[in-house]
Amino acid sequence: MIWYDTIEQNNLTLHLKPISIRDLFYFQYSPATIFYINNDKIFQEIYKKDSPINKEALSFIIKKTDGNIFIDSYEYEEIKNHQQENLRKTIRSISMSKNSKNIKRLINLLSLNLKYLYQNPQSDDQLNLQYQSIISTFNLVLENEEILPFLFQEIYNQQHYYIINQPLISSLNLIRFLLKQNFYNKKEMESLFITSYFKDIGMSSIPFENYEGVIKTEREKKIFSNHPNVSVKYLFGRLPLNLSNLNIIKHHHVYHSLINKDLKQIKSENNESIILGFETLLVSVMDIIAGMTSKRPFRETKSLFESLIVIKKIMIKDYPKEFTVLVNFFKRFFVKR
Repeated sequence: MIWYDTIEQNNLTLHLKPISIRDLFYFQYSPATIFYINNDKIFQEIYKKDSPINKEALSFIIKKTDGNIFIDSYEYEEIKNHQQENLRKTIRSISMSKNSKNIKRLINLLSLNLKYLYQNPQSDDQLNLQYQSIISTFNLVLENEEILPFLFQEIYNQQHYYIINQPLISSLNLIRFLLKQNFYNKKEMESLFITSYFKDIGMSSIPFENYEGVIKTEREKKIFSNHPNVSVKYLFGRLPLNLSNLNIIKHHHVYHSLINKDLKQIKSENNESIILGFETLLVSVMDIIAGMTSKRPFRETKSLFESLIVIKKIMIKDYPKEFTVLVNFFKRFFVKR
């Protein structure tokens, strides 16, 4: 490599940003010049800006690069703005037509924009868009409960990264359960749905590489265990969540700890009074089930039966009747599927 090639490569290293193939969905023309790392370990242009983008073009890029592509970081901001507007348009389209194409698009754009929010959790525009979109999704489910199986199927089919998938899976499980039990009114269900969906926004403070493996060091444990507090910090005063909602978020991982510890030990370790209630339990249980039954880079998917064994340890002492209701609920749902 001659000297000016080296300078160009150094410049590309400073300015290029990795993106997903999904970031290029819903464009007619490529929003940026696309690069990949070739066999010689150098950046090479593979697709020019403003070239047509269609299924054949995306297939070519994937085949050539295995999906590991890069664009200029400045143009990434334009992509995010475009996908924000696509989500707004899709929400409006669904209000008029709830066809499968619009719903598939909704799931993908919700997930894409949640990724953008996790990349910049202090963005009010991204947070407000995600909030309005998830309210619209809640109303879609409330008015069309029969759509839930298709929503779940599409979430699993699209295979977004697990920290992006899990908030929606756990929140849809929660609302599906609440709708069957008639525990709460519409406003209360909406509030719990929002709380469940945004409870893990604090995960955005964790370096990406820490998502890829089993938690090993004490430092990693502290980072992960603190994410509920970070979630509260990001959400306080920015979304219409009351103190009860914020307490659910702050303590939603306490029930995870009750698998191996009792509450007195947890309170002693945290040196604080921990506020727990049935709503916190519900949010936590749906989170645990969604987490265990979803694939992780560091472990295989667990079965629903295995996850319910874990939930039994948490619920059986204080909520034996509710645990039976939960088991029967999931049994009916999976038999129908």
